[in-house]
Amino acid sequence: MELQQEHNFQVYLQKRSGGRTVEITETLAGITWSGDYQQVSRKLDIDVLYAVNDKNQPVIVPDVGDKVTMHYNGTLQFAGIVWTRDLSSKGQFIKISCYDSLIYINKSNVSYNFKDMTAEAITQQVATDLGVTVGSLASTGVTMNLPAIGKSAYDTIMAAYTKAAESTGLKYLPIVKENALCVIEKGTTQVAMKLDYEYNIEGTQFTESLDGMVNRVIIYDDEGNIVNTIDNSGWITAYGIIQDAIQNEKDKDMTVKANKALKPIEQKANVDALGCIEAITGSAIVITDKHTGLDGLFYIDGDSHTFVNNVYEMKLTLAFKNIMDEKTTEEQNKDSGASDGSDDSGGDEEKKDSDFLDKWTVDKDGNAVYNPDGTLAIIDPKAGVTTSTSSSDKSTFLDNWSVDANGNVTK
Repeated sequence: MELQQEHNFQVYLQKRSGGRTVEITETLAGITWSGDYQQVSRKLDIDVLYAVNDKNQPVIVPDVGDKVTMHYNGTLQFAGIVWTRDLSSKGQFIKISCYDSLIYINKSNVSYNFKDMTAEAITQQVATDLGVTVGSLASTGVTMNLPAIGKSAYDTIMAAYTKAAESTGLKYLPIVKENALCVIEKGTTQVAMKLDYEYNIEGTQFTESLDGMVNRVIIYDDEGNIVNTIDNSGWITAYGIIQDAIQNEKDKDMTVKANKALKPIEQKANVDALGCIEAITGSAIVITDKHTGLDGLFYIDGDSHTFVNNVYEMKLTLAFKNIMDEKTTEEQNKDSGASDGSDDSGGDEEKKDSDFLDKWTVDKDGNAVYNPDGTLAIIDPKAGVTTSTSSSDKSTFLDNWSVDANGNVTK
């Protein structure tokens, strides 16, 4: 693609001071526009000419906080803010990294306790409170209680959509369209262009690995006894046993959780091809490559588009399965200690404290030690040893000690 001759690609810089907008396309040495389903915000990296000693060249100095837009064939593709800049006395270019408005969602922490709200309503409130413009949000119709105490805004939004996905069976992805935060159903939009080794593929790499496989999951109780086992016999026969262990949780469907913990063989594909502006993270694309055997519909989980020396190319990370960046309510509760919004959460916490105290003791140096005989021994180096299970001693103990989700005890 002849960028300079056809003028299909333009980049504009808007100064935060004064608001002046100037086209900087002709001053750029290279552009990389990229995204990833876990990267959150799309990124634009550009090299801007900074020839201070050449009076024939315009000197345009982007500042952190300036706005940058990128257009392709007259259509806005990226709008973001200059987040970092790197200027060296040895070079003639300023390296600029820009992010779209999802960076504010990713970088900000929030504190909410949502009650009876849908994922789309939660997203709307979080974004609005952070001053982020909201566009189209995937409708789920699934209401939930969701605590998000001291959590990142991104994790909060994805926890809401992850919970909704359990009911809808869909995968969701936040993106920015026309400078507005949107949430789409991931993998439902197919790129019109097909990748074919005979026409537009420049190189492919296909990798298979057992590193992430889990083909057996055991479920154990509070005493360490195995109460159930879920496995995939076909995977075990083919690859041997690779096992995970999870603790039984009351009022949870552990069979569902165990099945979710089973992980197949990891398969990844990376493709270098001629550029297609529609081939971005969240879309699906058809590929035919006789060299690696890749043939069919794949999901784009990462993309990097480069415009250098009038040549437009892209690198795609392809997935065989449509996945989303899942964040769960359980993870939020473990991190924050918040309840799930139910009225009896306080009673559950008191029971956990009681169970904890029945099995732990504190020695004279202040160390917590496992005590399987069921007594609570609080040892004071000045007052001597007191062994008791009275509620008052437990209360005193709890005022000074806590146990985290991993069983570590801290004062």
